[in-house]
Amino acid sequence: MIGFSSQNLKLNPRVFACLFGLLAGLNHARASSEAGDFVFKTYSQKAYLASPQNWAALEDARGVMYFGNTDGLLEFDGVTWRRIPLPNAKAVRSLALTDKGVVYVGGQNEAGYLTQDVSGATRYVSILDKIDPKERKFGDVWSIVSTPAGVYFSTTERLILYNPNNGVRIWKAKGRLRRAFLIENVLHVQVSGVGLHRLDGEELKLAPGGEIFLKLDPRGAFQTNQGITIASSKEFFLKTAKGFEAQALPVAQKAQEVSIYSVAQIAPNLIAFGSTRGGLILADSSGKELRQYSSNSGLPSDYISGITVDRQGGVWLATFNGLIRCVPRLTYFGESSGLKGALTSLARWQESLYVGTTSGLFRLKASSDTHAPTFEPVAGMEGGVWSLSPKEKSLWVGSARGLFEYNGKSLETRSAAPEVVYDVSFARKAEQTLFAAMRSVAQILKFDGKAWSKTGEIPLAGEEFRSIADDENGILWATTRTSIVRADFNSTPPKIQNFTEQNGLPSGWKNVFRIGGKLLFATEKGLVKVAPSGERFVADPSLGQRFSDGSLGIDCAGWTRHWRARIRSRFRYW
Repeated sequence: MIGFSSQNLKLNPRVFACLFGLLAGLNHARASSEAGDFVFKTYSQKAYLASPQNWAALEDARGVMYFGNTDGLLEFDGVTWRRIPLPNAKAVRSLALTDKGVVYVGGQNEAGYLTQDVSGATRYVSILDKIDPKERKFGDVWSIVSTPAGVYFSTTERLILYNPNNGVRIWKAKGRLRRAFLIENVLHVQVSGVGLHRLDGEELKLAPGGEIFLKLDPRGAFQTNQGITIASSKEFFLKTAKGFEAQALPVAQKAQEVSIYSVAQIAPNLIAFGSTRGGLILADSSGKELRQYSSNSGLPSDYISGITVDRQGGVWLATFNGLIRCVPRLTYFGESSGLKGALTSLARWQESLYVGTTSGLFRLKASSDTHAPTFEPVAGMEGGVWSLSPKEKSLWVGSARGLFEYNGKSLETRSAAPEVVYDVSFARKAEQTLFAAMRSVAQILKFDGKAWSKTGEIPLAGEEFRSIADDENGILWATTRTSIVRADFNSTPPKIQNFTEQNGLPSGWKNVFRIGGKLLFATEKGLVKVAPSGERFVADPSLGQRFSDGSLGIDCAGWTRHWRARIRSRFRYW
């Protein structure tokens, strides 16, 4: 059972995702059918005080972000925005990072790199003084490619190679140049009206089969299951031993609709396409479209001109109306996904994800197409659902109307009275035995082969039981706002011990959870455990000092599907 304390939980469609930690994002076959919507962080021109139109995005070796903007170059350290002046305040079209950590910048008739002055401030250094004055009117720098031989600037009129040690070399072509990119570590560049060229030794030659791009504009190369694929605005081509051949990827139909402008392989099995009129398109390595995000889904612009991935796995989008960051492995669900009420509990049972809220029980209906999946209500379970506990043949539901057993089709009442049930757990060793934390009592229920019946209880006047579980010795532990109760039903009569602030517990709600066979006690001052004397509670540093030093209030703990401990404090997850 993975449950969440219901205190202070309010529905917020943008941050409803306690589901965040359970859905691994789009880079996984199953997760793609269960992933919700991305959480987009948008930076408008009011944030960075420059043009809304952006062309490129890049992270340097320090983790500082740079953006090519129509008004120049922007720098962002996560807190502060800064505009780095370029000669004549030219627009910046392209950015690249070398293996040595140097950021190169391309603009209109401008090319150079960034360095830091003695104060640590970033400044721009032009390389125009290295270029023959007759060759300086080269137009826009559409792309920059870093190689062992140096840095290539693909401009409208020239292909420029700059090496700090060897100076500059320039190639001209029979037509205007477009973007350059590497295919099998060889530089390729499109020549308008001629086709895709490559550097063959010291010569810029038409690549074998490159004439197929005569009237096309290649946007970049990426890896599919079939091999290296080149994307044009509306078509795809597979590199073969003889050249290139048309490739019928499933995402091609979408490309025809939206016109691809930028391409980035943001994970081994995840390709991102920025378009001029359809926003962001995501596809897997087979070319199957996974999801589309556009102005209809909340993006500020449908024109995505640049895509990059930062060191934390965040994807940055340079758009014609601001900058966007999202994390593909992090998605959310809210009211638009069919959920209602505030999240209280969730569980996976029989390959489906179930969510309990203050408004009922919901099941995730996985998506079979490019739309985000939605939640559907489970009929008959309206009102507050406080806990979900999966077993092999059924899902146990603790609710405002009592305890229910759900078999996938119908709900059966299992509590003797319509008492609010906040938590349900199953006995570690005793067969067909479960424990229920209720509003005024904690109960033990046992199945005799025909029906469930109460076999024991822990009363505590004036208290609400919120969580319950037994340890490896069969001792039952239950929690309230003021107490942790220890109940030994192995003795007759049962031995019940009540721990309060006088026994070392902090004030506020307490919860008990089982992780990897061990019980954890969560409080508003962190994790605690029973002292060796058995009479007091002390800090529990077993999961790290930060969770036991009193600085964090812990609401809950549990195992993820990938078997990593997850801890939720009042405001953060680990």
